[in-house]
Amino acid sequence: VKQEVSDGLGPATQHLLSLVDSARFQEFISAVTGVRDLHSDPTHKFAGVHRTPPGGFTKIHRDFEVHPTTGLFHRVNLLIYLNRDWPEAYGGSLELWPADMSALGCRILPRFNTMILWETHGATLHGLPDPVSCPPGRMRLSVASYYYTTTRRVVASGERRVQYWAARPGEDPWIERMSWQDHLRALLP
Repeated sequence: VKQEVSDGLGPATQHLLSLVDSARFQEFISAVTGVRDLHSDPTHKFAGVHRTPPGGFTKIHRDFEVHPTTGLFHRVNLLIYLNRDWPEAYGGSLELWPADMSALGCRILPRFNTMILWETHGATLHGLPDPVSCPPGRMRLSVASYYYTTTRRVVASGERRVQYWAARPGEDPWIERMSWQDHLRALLP
């Protein structure tokens, strides 16, 4: 279970989100990623603060392509971890996988002040697939901001978007056939 919160945030979090939404920061992201003419989403739909309690996880997935309200094209993700004193035993690592799911590309432990920035598209699979094992009263915390363009990304040769979820090697492939609604129904009574 992951909670996405964009309302009722404290002043420090609101200030951080206003910084990452600024035109100057968007220029920085464009320079790093090569994606031009980025727009932030001041509503932080699906973004804001992500809180994952003990036992929470998010299976490996491809992100949504189009913002549900604005119709802009989702192009870049930014995560900043807020966890102080987070030992590796708590888990909660972000996993980045190649499109063919052949081998883990990278695992990033959610340590305080770590920033992850990546272009998102059908070939950029990622998630928090193993349940967080921090003690009760703690959560895996991150601030997320997503960036958009008015034009669709040009799809690379051979790239195709098949399904939302992806099974890691050795996992049951039923994961790939589930919709996000199925996952939600499986988690909620």
